[in-house]
Amino acid sequence: MTRVVVALLLGAAGAAGQAPWASQKIPGLSWTDYTVAHPVGPDVVLLHGRTISVLRAGKVERIDRELPFPVDVTTATAVDRQGGVLVIGGQTGSGVRIDPKSWELETLPDADVVCGRGARLCIRGEDVFLAAGGGKSTFRIMRERRWFTLPGIVAVNPLGKWSSGLFSVPSGLLAFGDHHLAFFDAKTALWPPSRKITAIWGIRPVLGQGGMVCQDARTGNLYATLGRGARTVCALLTDQHPQHFFSYNLKPRLPIGLRFSGETLYITGESGARRLCLLLPDAGNLWSIPLSALTPIGIHDKHAEVGSPWLLWNALNMGTLGDLVRQHDSDCSIVSVPPYALELRKNVLRRFNVRTLVHSPTMVGARYGDRFARRGLALATDGKSTAWLCNGHDRRFWRVRMNAETIDGIPSVRPVDQFVVEPVSDLPEATPGNTALAYLSDGTLLALFDPKSRRLWRYRVDADTWTEVTRLPDTLPYTLDDGFDLLPTKGGEVIVVARDRVATWSAASGWSEIHDLGFRYTADGGMAAHDPITGHLHVIIGGGSRDRGIFDLSKHAGRLLVDDLPDTVSVHGRRTFVAAQHGKRHLFVYRGADSNEFWALPLSR
Repeated sequence: MTRVVVALLLGAAGAAGQAPWASQKIPGLSWTDYTVAHPVGPDVVLLHGRTISVLRAGKVERIDRELPFPVDVTTATAVDRQGGVLVIGGQTGSGVRIDPKSWELETLPDADVVCGRGARLCIRGEDVFLAAGGGKSTFRIMRERRWFTLPGIVAVNPLGKWSSGLFSVPSGLLAFGDHHLAFFDAKTALWPPSRKITAIWGIRPVLGQGGMVCQDARTGNLYATLGRGARTVCALLTDQHPQHFFSYNLKPRLPIGLRFSGETLYITGESGARRLCLLLPDAGNLWSIPLSALTPIGIHDKHAEVGSPWLLWNALNMGTLGDLVRQHDSDCSIVSVPPYALELRKNVLRRFNVRTLVHSPTMVGARYGDRFARRGLALATDGKSTAWLCNGHDRRFWRVRMNAETIDGIPSVRPVDQFVVEPVSDLPEATPGNTALAYLSDGTLLALFDPKSRRLWRYRVDADTWTEVTRLPDTLPYTLDDGFDLLPTKGGEVIVVARDRVATWSAASGWSEIHDLGFRYTADGGMAAHDPITGHLHVIIGGGSRDRGIFDLSKHAGRLLVDDLPDTVSVHGRRTFVAAQHGKRHLFVYRGADSNEFWALPLSR
């Protein structure tokens, strides 16, 4: 798909100087209830608590009608072809239709289902589809005021588990409970077998925490926000063949970190003047931007945000390419093995070429154990052909052998496809969390496993043995929640970065003087990288912030760059390194935070 076609489909002009997000104070908009917004003609119907309001001509008017039950994350709503607003929820799937002219409430037949978290309605022609949500596959259709049961939704995760969406597209419906989208064929009235994935979002909208999805009634394209304090906006082209949907992250990003609990993202306006709107009742604000001002990242350039030097490295012409680094159900780490990066995620390994982004197969020959990685995960590499890892669940330890051409004499069809994962000696301690692992130039590994014992261990690769070598000084913080990194140097030292302090250790010299960083970072997305050319430490603060710290090891001076990153960073694990690409050195950051964004910052020298 050409860049011009994509830009036209999304309505994005992409020219410099486009209008930014605009803010408007709305009189009468001042509540904290869960809120759902639906545009109906020039107005916007607002449902909050049991109240019906209407946003009309820039003001909110309360309607003298009351809903039969309060609107919350278990309530399903939609607008029918006549402009009526359907509201369904409760233990029996009871509901009403709101007439936007008379504001009369018409009782609907009970759907006879329990509506759970993430329940969704979708109108297709005269048919009303209901997904019950609540992590269940229950799926029903209403025709001529009668409900009928349809085959249960077949999706990787059911609606309401992480995200929730049910939308009409040209040949059927799209449904999702996370970042994987499943397709319901309107002709056969069937879902695909074996949870076949139709498309993948570049984000996983966080249901109930600012993750919202709306549809452009003119184009059918979907627009989503990530939520959980992030500024991310994403679009999905839906007017293509069902097997060729494309997901694009957009800029400019939201002007605020979004956490509001509700569904208040919508599109209004006539052709040529359509705007993406975000209503925030708790702040009394309406944010909006012309659709034509939202540019797909990677279509015209790879800058991750307007005016930012950071690049969205994995932005491609057909969207973004890469694994989603998920907030709750799997932590993730990556290390640099030039020209590749090795990724530890779930219970599999992937290797991808940092320049071309070509990935190895996710599930072929790369499994380690049977449980998803969690907070005690750690990954280290010799930078050439071998890596070592633990997954945080037990004391098992694995060696990973990689080869660009062959492994054990087996030719590699694609150079990134080959792994051999094999167990070696168990770890000497349990890994409750925040495990750190580093490969030194003398061919040994250093590791810290337990914040209580604070023991620093050495692993001899040739002998497959562990030996305790020292303990952390009491003045170096090491807890489950503080940022902590072991960064090897070419001289055989290891740099120990601990919350708000830094020191070095070597077998010959022991511990150096401990210095204050001048900032502090967290284990939730906090991570550090060493630039051997400049001697700088680049520290991603994490914890859902956009801050980055820089510490000069030669001058023992640090500074904090507030809101330096394009967006928020979180998820335990270490996913940053300095490497050269296209003749330039970059600081790479795999963002996490329920997204697949892989950022790169060009370094000055």
